[in-house]
Amino acid sequence: MWKISLIVLGLLLGVSATIKPFTVSKAELLETVAQTDREPSLSSPASEEEAPRRLSITLSVSSPDEILVKEGDRLIQGQVVASNVPAKQRALEQQQQLKISIAQLTQDFPKPPAPPPPSFAAEDAAIDSARANLQFLEAQKEPEFFMKDEDLIQVFESRTLKEKQTIANRRMNGHFRLNEAIANRQEAEANYQRELYQHQLKLLEIDQENRRRSAEVLSQREKLAVIETTIAEADFKSPYGGTVRKVKILGQNGRILNVEILVINPDHNG
Repeated sequence: MWKISLIVLGLLLGVSATIKPFTVSKAELLETVAQTDREPSLSSPASEEEAPRRLSITLSVSSPDEILVKEGDRLIQGQVVASNVPAKQRALEQQQQLKISIAQLTQDFPKPPAPPPPSFAAEDAAIDSARANLQFLEAQKEPEFFMKDEDLIQVFESRTLKEKQTIANRRMNGHFRLNEAIANRQEAEANYQRELYQHQLKLLEIDQENRRRSAEVLSQREKLAVIETTIAEADFKSPYGGTVRKVKILGQNGRILNVEILVINPDHNG
């Protein structure tokens, strides 16, 4: 009876001797994630299922005020434990400036209205009037020389000559008025064509400006994406929940403090 008990006890002792506490090597825990030379970094397993019983977070800050937790604090997964305040502030200012710039660049660039449809009614009316007047003048009959008495010929031929000259002058003036009206019509058409040309040039300038703006917006958005990444990474979040066991300053390099935050996983004892 005692012999059997001793054998069972020995088996139990042997089994218990083979049970080892859950541990993860330091290399497995640490995976450095760096933003700048002074931004926080963390080393830890990748999933909650692999949560270590102790999580050591090492990071660099410029001031103890950037550490947002203290010993005894209860953490939830994703809680910010430290924030690179100077880098984040600079990034936020740059983000605001970029957003304003993008908003300005994406505003609709006003296009000038097209010239109104031309109206040459006045010019056409002037042409019709001048043509009708010329037709009337050309339809007038000129006086004829029919006097045969030599004494009267000189008198009447002089009068007839003046009338013929008057009619000729009127016809010449009628041609001038018609040509002038036609020239005014052509000038009005040319002015309209110049307006159309200037409008097309303005549209080309606007199109070039829009292409420049589009390229600038693309560049600004790329910069904004980098800035937003910097902002997100300026806040260092704990990958696991737990309790802050210790906050320790490991050393100082110039103005930079190297800090260790030890987190105890509540799912483990110790």
